[in-house]
Amino acid sequence: MRKLGVGVLGVGEMGRRHAENLRHLVPNAELVAIADVNSVRARQVATELEITNSFDSLESMLECKELNAVVIATPDKFHAPAVKTVAAAGKDMLCEKPLMR
Repeated sequence: MRKLGVGVLGVGEMGRRHAENLRHLVPNAELVAIADVNSVRARQVATELEITNSFDSLESMLECKELNAVVIATPDKFHAPAVKTVAAAGKDMLCEKPLMR
């Protein structure tokens, strides 16, 4: 069975936890990318979790060929735009609540 390639958007406290869980605890998923507006933080988390792809934008992460799905873990006010962008790219997603306009 092929693993689901997952990226995490936003690696603050909760996003980082999602990324760690995907990397270590979800056998049918492969953490393939991290994206955060803070590119230094994105690179740091990617390095610590031993993945090669880190990005400073969602749009850049969506170009990653291994990416099948995105966990949206940004601050609440950025959820709706991220959902629209991920949906337009035809990727599956999991979005933290609440979904605000």
